[in-house]
Amino acid sequence: MLYITKKYAIELLENNQTPEHVIGHCMEVARVSEILAIELNKYGYNLSVDVIKGAAMLHDIARVNEDHGEVGAKIVESKGYQKEACIIKNHMHYSITNDIKCLTEIDIVCLGDRMVKENKYVGLKLRMEYILNKFKNNPQAEEAIKNRIVEHIMLLKEIEKLIGKSIDNLMVEKGNK
Repeated sequence: MLYITKKYAIELLENNQTPEHVIGHCMEVARVSEILAIELNKYGYNLSVDVIKGAAMLHDIARVNEDHGEVGAKIVESKGYQKEACIIKNHMHYSITNDIKCLTEIDIVCLGDRMVKENKYVGLKLRMEYILNKFKNNPQAEEAIKNRIVEHIMLLKEIEKLIGKSIDNLMVEKGNK
């Protein structure tokens, strides 16, 4: 099976006029998601790091479009990457699992995306504050985001309990400052 390389991902991003700051965001989401997947695999998970990286590198390939998940998925699927396309298609509206035993590749990409602001790992709290601020005049969206935050916090606590350290500490160990 072929996987998406960083070189190919950047080529696709550039060919689809993805803004430079979005490319930086995608690369950081891929880095964070990869670290998380590798760590979880040490504890018995069988997550495909290659699928996670590929989907994360391209998850916002079409962010300039209204329904960027759907548009991005079509681009990636047309290149033959169905698993990655499925993650991309659903990453905006996916309800993350609340059962740590059922973690899948999309959960990891979504977690990575929700801990990266622009091109920097900032953790869940700061990223979600940023998102909430963008929707402060939309009570319905704000409520949905708050519910998602609770889901993510609960899952992150379970992951941290499993790996014996905070996600922030894991990222520091792997090169975050």
